[in-house]
Amino acid sequence: MRSLAISSEHLPIILVVNAIKGVILNYSPDFVQIHKRYIVNINKIKKIQESVCILDDSLGDNRELRISKNYRQSFMAAFYSM
Repeated sequence: MRSLAISSEHLPIILVVNAIKGVILNYSPDFVQIHKRYIVNINKIKKIQESVCILDDSLGDNRELRISKNYRQSFMAAFYSM
């Protein structure tokens, strides 16, 4: 069973249903997938350092997420088009 982690205001939320991924990604162009397990809000990104996405400090301890090779190109395109 595949799961998906989404970073909310305070903690990541683990989702079990793949269909929810499509709903979130289609909800707003602000949400992009950076890893098979992570979708982030582009507006919450503080910086990108190599293959790590560093999120806003308001998100607490869960603010550094790895960017997968598979999603890097589409993520970078979305990030720089904002």
